[in-house]
Amino acid sequence: MADKAFSCSAPIPRISSLSIYMPEVDGIEAVATLKAEKSATKFIAISGGPLRSEGDPLPEALELGAGCIFGKPIDNKELLEASETLLGV
Repeated sequence: MADKAFSCSAPIPRISSLSIYMPEVDGIEAVATLKAEKSATKFIAISGGPLRSEGDPLPEALELGAGCIFGKPIDNKELLEASETLLGV
């Protein structure tokens, strides 16, 4: 589902948030794929915790192109500030 996020004719978003753990696709894969296809979109990766045996997936999301990362629970003020920073406002 996330791999089809930009397959419609809607305008490409300037910013998007992605959960690392989604029902149909791994968020790490989604960040890498969507970043490669739509590099102008800024991504915020969000995770509820390290469920992988390899540990916390958020640093990997950052390496693959996420503009910033957040663990849950998310502080709304920090999320807004990060979004503004990524958008350059």
